[in-house]
Amino acid sequence: MIYHDENLLVIELAAQRFKALMQVPENVGLHKRVRDNLAEIKAQAPCLRLREDAYSSGSLWQKVVWWHDNLWSDETTWTITSATILNGMNGMQFCDALLPDSYKDDWVRCITHLANEIHGPDLHQYPAYAFLFSIPLAMLARWTRRQALYLPMNGLQRLLVGAWMYCGDCREHRRTANLQHVQQRRKAAMTMKHVFGHDFTNEIAICRQRGRMA
Repeated sequence: MIYHDENLLVIELAAQRFKALMQVPENVGLHKRVRDNLAEIKAQAPCLRLREDAYSSGSLWQKVVWWHDNLWSDETTWTITSATILNGMNGMQFCDALLPDSYKDDWVRCITHLANEIHGPDLHQYPAYAFLFSIPLAMLARWTRRQALYLPMNGLQRLLVGAWMYCGDCREHRRTANLQHVQQRRKAAMTMKHVFGHDFTNEIAICRQRGRMA
C-alpha cells in the first residue's frame, strides 16, 4: 500500500517493530502466560476489554465486520498488544497521547492493526498448502470418472482458492482500509513513537525509496 499520511505509515512501521519484539526469545512464552491469567489481566484496565465490548454492543452487521477485522488475532494477542501500548505510554503528556478513554474507536483500530500483524500475514499459506495437497487427489478423482468423487473435489478446490484470496488480498485491503478510519492520527503516531522508539526516520526513508510513501 502507498501511504499518503506519514502518521499512518508510522503506525504500520510500529506494527512491524512490535511483531519483531514478540519474536525475541524472552517473549516466546508470553502468550501462554497471559492466556492462563487472561481474566485477571483484563480486569486491571477497561481498555483491555474494548475488543469484546465492541462485539457485545454491536448490531448483527457490526458483529460480522468485527469478525472480519479480528479473525487474524486471538483475544490473548489483542490483550498483550493493548497492555503493551498502555504501559508504554507512561510519561507521555496527555495532550499528545492516544488515550483509550477519550478515543476508544481509534484505540481499538490501532491495537487491532498491531495485533493482526503478529500472525495474520502468515495465515494465507494454509489454504495454499491445502490446495497444493488437493491437486493429486483431484487428479485421481477425475481419473475415476465418478462424479461423486471429482465434483466434490472441484468444489473443495474452488473453496480453497477463495480462502487463499480472502486471507491474502481481501485481508490486506480491509487491514489498510481500517487504518484509514483513524481520526486522531497525530496522537496515534506520537504514541507509537513513544512506545517503540521515537526515530522512524530511516524506515520512512526506505519506504519512500520503495514507493510506499507518496
